[in-house]
Amino acid sequence: MKVREQAPIAFSASVILCAAFYTATLHAAPMSITLPGDMTGFKPGKGADIANGSCKICHAADYVYMQPPLPKEKWTAIIKKMKKVYGCPVQDGDIAALADYLAGQNGPK
Repeated sequence: MKVREQAPIAFSASVILCAAFYTATLHAAPMSITLPGDMTGFKPGKGADIANGSCKICHAADYVYMQPPLPKEKWTAIIKKMKKVYGCPVQDGDIAALADYLAGQNGPK
């Protein structure tokens, strides 16, 4: 068989496969995805506005809740590191309030 004779056969086969796939997807059952909780912001509380305005610029709020529970002193050190090393825009006067908030959200119980 010559190459010219093979091309229409290959093309026809690919058209048939595409049509079969398209038909199968038309009759597929609808799917849904359920995401866990509210992943858009920090939980309400005094200082949530600081966290939403400073922390979420670089990472999701859930990232904080995935950390081990830390006391205020550790959160303060982390906030200062984020400010110095990564350029977190938190104001110096808001660091204590943010640390209080984070320790209240994810601190030792």
